[in-house]
Amino acid sequence: MSSPIFTVHHGKTYIAKLKLSWFESFAGDEMIADKFRELGFKNVIITGSGEHRWAQGLWNGPDESVPLTDEHIESVKEVDLKMMEKFGGGIGGGPLPPNEENSGGGG
Repeated sequence: MSSPIFTVHHGKTYIAKLKLSWFESFAGDEMIADKFRELGFKNVIITGSGEHRWAQGLWNGPDESVPLTDEHIESVKEVDLKMMEKFGGGIGGGPLPPNEENSGGGG
């Protein structure tokens, strides 16, 4: 069975639902964020605890289609930042990560 293909677009924000093993659940949020930065994301925010985490970040690379082969990723989707602003901010109710859509002045 082949892995689903997901396309990321430069300058867009994505959120992934993660499932870690019992042992991996002891990893700190910064360690997980570093893995996403290595992939090409910036302004990465990790929330949740233990085996269940959410990772949100801005794709800084070129548009790219990739198979979702990492067993830690349960789901991933593009974030509608305008909708998130309307309903209280980023994941966990926290601030939205800065990106090309919301980093300017004005409002």
